[in-house]
Amino acid sequence: MNTKPSHGPIHFRSPAKILWRTVRGMIPHKTKRGEAALARLKAYEVVTPPYDRTKRMVIPDALKVLRLQPGHKYCLLGQLSKEVGWNYYDTIRICVLCIGGGCCDEDIMLPLLKALRTLAGRIEPIIKATTE
Repeated sequence: MNTKPSHGPIHFRSPAKILWRTVRGMIPHKTKRGEAALARLKAYEVVTPPYDRTKRMVIPDALKVLRLQPGHKYCLLGQLSKEVGWNYYDTIRICVLCIGGGCCDEDIMLPLLKALRTLAGRIEPIIKATTE
């Protein structure tokens, strides 16, 4: 049978899309009610501006230490996404650490700042040439 791999099953790599697809499999998405429920679902990789100022809550029943028995295996969605080919795991981690007001590790920030300075030095002549 002749098939084209690019038309084959789509495997999402982003954590938001993996979660969306997982929830889609749990609801009756072919009905009006399920379609409306899926339209209300919003998934993000980071906490976006409307929600970053709200107080965060912890649901004790959903905690890993209370739900999983000791020794059971588990995986984190971000780490799973990274292993299947999502390229932004480290970028999101740095953004959460630095922009979110958390403590920044020097071993993470120094190479990033050095790369930004190098990039700025390379772009500056191009910007000057295009504006003149």
